[in-house]
Amino acid sequence: MGERLLIVAGVAIASFVLYRLFVWAQRRRATAALRQSVEEISTHGHARVLYFRSDSCASCRTQARLFEHLDEDLQARIEMVDVDREPERARAYGILTLPTTFVVDAYGEVVHANYGVVQPHKLRGQLADAGYAAS
Repeated sequence: MGERLLIVAGVAIASFVLYRLFVWAQRRRATAALRQSVEEISTHGHARVLYFRSDSCASCRTQARLFEHLDEDLQARIEMVDVDREPERARAYGILTLPTTFVVDAYGEVVHANYGVVQPHKLRGQLADAGYAAS
């Protein structure tokens, strides 16, 4: 019984570590993609959200409805990227699931990555971590 418990605990810890490594690598890849485009950084100088979506994604429609619960200033900081229209951009960011949101700070560093639907209160907190100050 004790051996099984140790095996389960080991698998759980290994799974957690692998997931954290995946998120870290995804954030690095997205930051590199952002920095390759001088236009991306020069036209933005504030915390923002990159939101990868598709018309065929049911969860993306849910995410869009949740974005409506954000105030206008926060809504203006959300850049929608349609992966059907910009597949090369989605590939550059390493998008594997939809919806995916990246919270980017003023310096073009991806500070948070969300896979699936993200709630408005979580997004507000992540934007605050990225340096957004409500006006």
